[in-house]
Order: sequence, then C-alpha cells, then structure tokens
Amino acid sequence: MSRVSQYLPTLLLVALPVAYVAFLYLVPLGGVALRSVDNSTIHANLPVTAGAIGEAGAPSDEAAAALAKDLATADRRSLGELARFLNLDAPGMRSLLLKTKRALDEVEVRGLADLRAIDPAWDEPVYWQALAENAQPYTFRYYATAIGLDRDPAGGWQFGTEGAIYLQILLRTFWMSLQVAVIACLIAYPLAHAIANGPPALRILLLGAVLLSFWMSILVRTTAWVVILQREGLVNEALMALGLVREPVQLIFNRLGTLLAMVHVLLPFA
Repeated sequence: MSRVSQYLPTLLLVALPVAYVAFLYLVPLGGVALRSVDNSTIHANLPVTAGAIGEAGAPSDEAAAALAKDLATADRRSLGELARFLNLDAPGMRSLLLKTKRALDEVEVRGLADLRAIDPAWDEPVYWQALAENAQPYTFRYYATAIGLDRDPAGGWQFGTEGAIYLQILLRTFWMSLQVAVIACLIAYPLAHAIANGPPALRILLLGAVLLSFWMSILVRTTAWVVILQREGLVNEALMALGLVREPVQLIFNRLGTLLAMVHVLLPFA
C-alpha cells in the first residue's frame, strides 16, 4: 500500500472541515478585503479619462476631451453613482458633473477652455485631483479614511482633524479587547486547571458551571448586568447601605460596564 493511499481516509476526513472553513470564513473575508479597495464603479465609467489623466491630476486639453467623451456616453444612473463617489473626495463634484453632462448636448468640448466655459469650477485643481486618484480600479481611500488620513494640497497624505476620530475608536477597541482577554484568561486559567486536575466532585461542579453559562442567552446575561449595575441596582444600594458612597455611582453605559459584561460573556470560551 502506497503512502498516499494509507493517509487517504485521514485526508478525506480533514478535507470536509477545511472546505467548510474556507467557504464560510475565508471566502467572505476575501470578498470584504477586495471590496475595501474596490474602485471599479468609477474606473468603469471613466475608461477614456483614466487613460488620459496623469497621476498628478493636472488639467489638460487631452484630459478635458476624454472626460467629455466619458460623460457623453454615460447613462443617468451610472453618472449619478459616479458623481456620488467622486463627491466624497471633492465636495461639489456631483453638481459639477451633472451640469457638464447637460451642457454637452449643446457644447462640443475639444479642450480645457470648453470645460471652463461650461463652468469656471473646472479651474479648481481639487476636481482634477479627485479624478486622478480614482482613475485606477483600486484605491487606498477607504483605509485612509478609517485611520484618519486626508489629502494635503500637495497630493500627499496627512492626519485630518475630523477623521482622526476613526483611529481613536479603533485603538480604543483594541485596548478594550486586550483588557477583556487578559482578565478573562486570568480568571479562566485557574478554573481550567481545577477542571483538568481537581478532585472528581470539584471537576464536575466547575465544568457544569461553565456549561450552564453556555445555555443562557447572551441577552439574558447582559440584562442581568443592567439590573445589577444600574443606579438603583444591587451594587449601588449595597454601597450606599455601607456608607461607602452618598449617591449612586455610574457603573453602566461606560467602559466599566462594558468590561464587566464582555468578560462575563467571553469567560466560558476562555
């Protein structure tokens, strides 16, 4: 018997879960990753402009004629979607493109001067830079927005004052996740050690407690924390009864409440 046929049953058994994971997890993740850099909507509607405009987005007669040709052949629905995407990079681009599209029925655009005659806004470099940045089928724009980067006047990247909020939220999420993971592991490791090495009675008791938490709905467990930690809840009443505080303490709808609830939910998995 060859080595391949010897391990064939094992390979077949492994192939099913691998295919399951690939289909339900890897394929969707790959699709999301592709969508995160996809810029085909703009590129498909501006094929001539994409070949004529340079990376710097400098206005030229060739780029103007190419843009007019693309706008003339674009249908209303595609143009509306195209204008909406471009308006994210250059506010006012939507109305400018729609106005130019309507004017092409009466005006023949052979160069930049004809576009300027339709609307003087075509003198603004920001609109041509937006076209140049979106001329390629893939874009870094969505990732840049997520980490708070904006375009500077020179065409480079800089941290924006408003967009930085996304980066702060992302870092705060990672920090909260790290806290939850560390606390859950510190609590779970001794319990797991006792379940694996403790006396039979203790092992059954602890394992039953862990399994029991899996049988409870996450909604029920979260609601229980709301009851316990609210201003009129058990914790605040106990603190006031012991004279530790004079008025209820805010224990919920903040980081402390989130940390407690997340540790409770993830502790059985740990």
